[in-house]
Amino acid sequence: MTGAKGETGATGAAGTSTESWMAVQTATYQATSNSNYLVDKASQVTITLPSTPTVGDIIKIVGLGSGGWKIAQNSTQFIMTNALSESAILTAHNYSKYWHGVASSADGSKLVAVAGSAPIYVSADAGLTWSERDSSRSWTAIASSSDGVKLVATVSGGQIYTSSNAGLTWTARDSSRNWGPVVSSADGVKLASFVEFGQVYTSIDSGQTWTARDSSRSWTSIASSADGSKLVATAIAGGQIYTSSDAGANWTARESARNWFSVASSADGATLVALDGTSYCYVSIDSGVSWTAKPMPAAMLGVALSADASKLIVNGNTSTFESDDLGNNWFGGEHADSFYKAAISSDGSKMIGVKEYGGLIYTTSHLFSTEPGTSGSISGGQFSTISLQYAGSGRFVVLGHNGIFDVE
Repeated sequence: MTGAKGETGATGAAGTSTESWMAVQTATYQATSNSNYLVDKASQVTITLPSTPTVGDIIKIVGLGSGGWKIAQNSTQFIMTNALSESAILTAHNYSKYWHGVASSADGSKLVAVAGSAPIYVSADAGLTWSERDSSRSWTAIASSSDGVKLVATVSGGQIYTSSNAGLTWTARDSSRNWGPVVSSADGVKLASFVEFGQVYTSIDSGQTWTARDSSRSWTSIASSADGSKLVATAIAGGQIYTSSDAGANWTARESARNWFSVASSADGATLVALDGTSYCYVSIDSGVSWTAKPMPAAMLGVALSADASKLIVNGNTSTFESDDLGNNWFGGEHADSFYKAAISSDGSKMIGVKEYGGLIYTTSHLFSTEPGTSGSISGGQFSTISLQYAGSGRFVVLGHNGIFDVE
């Protein structure tokens, strides 16, 4: 994956004059914990992170030679790069619309976005190029199968539309209603949506037929497990969180009555995250039976969760934050545009976000960390410096830095 470059200011990565430094002049080098390295070679030197570090261990690197350096990772390791001002790169795509919904294939290569009074926008190259599909309608939401081939979109005051060819052609389904958000199983067979101030509707045949479920409520959001059997929906105006373990046939009220705005689900439906418009997110790891409130940096309205629940994104009025431990710690917040809706790939490495009122489509191939495992890395040029500390669970954090970096 192509990295992104960003120039940063000096923060003292080189350490003090009392520290001991080791000169490295070989093409590859295995780092050890609590060591400092002076890289001095005309070609790039690859330094691999310690394989079994202890929490708190530190390594420091200074590039003296013209070839610079590259930090390689071991399996399961990654580096949190939120301290590098431009490491979490957003690419803006110049389509200014009143965006209402986005969806992504599991690998993040196929993206779709819908807006009011506009066609559907689809991309088959992770957002590099976009094509208009179908007609201009009052689109409210869109969902995708894991392969990006089967799509379903809803219209306010219109019908539900489905596509079985990645958005090339569309078929109108059910009746004209004020349809809200829509979700899809991984295979695109089981679908669920709701009518504003109406009932939940489910389909078990890729949208050909729909069945009304539960009661009329002030629904705000809905999410699904990968197999479509577990559903979770939220209601505002003193509503609750509602869960179903039988594809929407029966529902159980959960948690307390709050102004619930949004909810997200892991692929297995066990991990759920819900927001109520305050500076707390509510997390369940037992399919909604019990919930834990966790503080966030600010009040947030939208939430997206990776398939394995390893990456959590929350978005609000002015910023977007990410967590890799279900809200115990937060990173980011540097995005100037508020994401009204966002979606992420299954592994959490790619994201699409849109701003509601006349905003653009934004994509990123990195959130706030390197790619996990051996495919991820940070590279620096001559005179660039970096200091890393091990924080556990395969995660390193940047303590100090100076120079220009490539983040992959």
